[in-house]
Amino acid sequence: MELKRLHLAQLCDMDIPKWISLHSEVEVIDLVMQLREEIARQTPPKGLSPSRELLEGQVERLLFLLPPDLQAILRHT
Repeated sequence: MELKRLHLAQLCDMDIPKWISLHSEVEVIDLVMQLREEIARQTPPKGLSPSRELLEGQVERLLFLLPPDLQAILRHT
């Protein structure tokens, strides 16, 4: 459980533009899907948890940096 918490903290804090410049579009799409799965697994008792909000922000940053055609596809999945 501690490892998962550390991994989520890293995902919340990562520099998206730098990360995206080092990875292929396929890897970016894979990360978007993984983040969405993690967001769906989180069930905060009231409102959004801070980590959930940060993860959702990271997904938005990732999507913003993708080409428009991929943005459209990922926003509707």
